[in-house]
Amino acid sequence: MIEESPMLDHIEAEDTREQVDMITPLPEISFHAITGMKHPQTLRVVGKLKNNALTVLIDGGSTHNFIDQAIVRKLEFPIMRDQKLQVMVANQDKINCERRCLGITLIIHDLPIQAIFYILLVTTFQEVLGVQWLATLGPVETNYDKVTMSFQQGGKTCMF
Repeated sequence: MIEESPMLDHIEAEDTREQVDMITPLPEISFHAITGMKHPQTLRVVGKLKNNALTVLIDGGSTHNFIDQAIVRKLEFPIMRDQKLQVMVANQDKINCERRCLGITLIIHDLPIQAIFYILLVTTFQEVLGVQWLATLGPVETNYDKVTMSFQQGGKTCMF
């Protein structure tokens, strides 16, 4: 008869946790989004929320979309409490985030963008559109010399 070792159960439990961690990495916000430094992976544009102009960073170095808490308060967006989430900054610091806004419509160059935004206290930009949004666009052409990006949306070419 073969007995199961409690040590084996412990190892298997650790392996499962490691697999979950690999599958669901922490959301990240880039150092550039926090500090406002220019970087080739980022594009700054002017957007509108409820007819209020704001600075938006389109950032391939941030995994998710983020919105500044002051804008959420000012424009009175509904807030959804979420499980406590840690957002990793590129320098490995972690910022706690436990709230988000669903279904905010941001307008950039007459293009309505609906997205989920995690609310952070510390952002240089009022909104950050990260890979969470960029991945929905399909192929994106980026011209680093002219600092533009273009993609197809509804049969039309959109250029920021």
